[in-house]
Amino acid sequence: MQQPSTAIAGHNTVEFSLTRGGPFHDLMRKLRLIHFDQYDVVRKSLLMIAIGWLPIELFTALELREPSGQLGFWTVMSIHVRYLIAIPLFFTAEAMLERCCRSAIACISEGASVRSTRESVLSLAREAEQARSSPVSELVLLASVLAIHASIWYFTGRAALVHDYPPSRTPTLGIAWYALLSLPLFNFLLLRSLRQWFIWTQLLWRISRLPMRLVPTHPDHSGGLGHLAEPTYGVALLLAGMSAVVAASWGSAVAYGHIEPTSFALRIVIMILFGELVALGPLVPFTGLLWSARLEGSDPYSGFAATYTRLFELRWVATRDQNGLLGTNDISALADLISSYESLHRLRVVPFGREHVLVVFVAIIVPMLPLPLIASNLSISEAMNHLVEVLILGS
Repeated sequence: MQQPSTAIAGHNTVEFSLTRGGPFHDLMRKLRLIHFDQYDVVRKSLLMIAIGWLPIELFTALELREPSGQLGFWTVMSIHVRYLIAIPLFFTAEAMLERCCRSAIACISEGASVRSTRESVLSLAREAEQARSSPVSELVLLASVLAIHASIWYFTGRAALVHDYPPSRTPTLGIAWYALLSLPLFNFLLLRSLRQWFIWTQLLWRISRLPMRLVPTHPDHSGGLGHLAEPTYGVALLLAGMSAVVAASWGSAVAYGHIEPTSFALRIVIMILFGELVALGPLVPFTGLLWSARLEGSDPYSGFAATYTRLFELRWVATRDQNGLLGTNDISALADLISSYESLHRLRVVPFGREHVLVVFVAIIVPMLPLPLIASNLSISEAMNHLVEVLILGS
């Protein structure tokens, strides 16, 4: 079993890992797919494609040799998007979260933000890693998705409750593979990624309850907590993968007449709000600390600024004595004071900025951009059928 990686390097830094643990990670290491280099994402993605996507394509190609063979399954975009786009994005998000979360915890432990000892952060990080490495949780997730999809297949004869493949198709080997292996595997990887983000969310909430010593004039305008927002870029990739699958499924549903194109607007708004909540919600517990830091810093800085500017005015303005003016450090000190005072009033009440909100918005909306094209051409399935016939069958 993967051992917790938390340690104190040189008694200064908490080494934390959000993703390097659990049965799936251990299996990937045993298969020599994880070398902790830039190609880990490629290796794992290729294995998932070989298991979940390639057999469907082979089965569909074999079915075309039958007199009653149909091209429909090749035209289902959500199947291809799940394995060729979403899963690589999930693994890329995992790699980015590993780096960003490790760096964020290291900054918390190295800095002076926590009044109590670094052992408090170390203890919380260890507990988070134990939850991450729990074999029971991942096995329950895998068993659950397998049981759910097997039940859907057994009781309804469908690959999923929401049809995203052509209607009126009789069950085939390709559809069975999709229903009983490909779709459960994809959902397991999705839930595993969301579980990792939930562990990070829980860890941040527990850290926010520690006695903190924030710096209201910190240049990150977050009291020194700005690094906690960096994992947002990782979860944005996860949300982009989810959005791509949803967009592909909606496009297929429009093409086969299951939903109306006019329903897109509200659905997209809900997706964006959900994504912003998932990505930035874990940082909200720090709002009270930041607000308190702003209030507590306002009076001391105002008093100090008033005293210094009064003395500056008496020394250089009221007396009109300009001897030594060019060599004094008083002017640069005044400029530094003004900069610090402005930083105090620019202190955010949440440890993230507009750029983080924008990144999440872009990650969700970009995969949705093809939907208007699909909505304006409801014969997309026929066009794709014709394309496959020309390219594959030469007809």
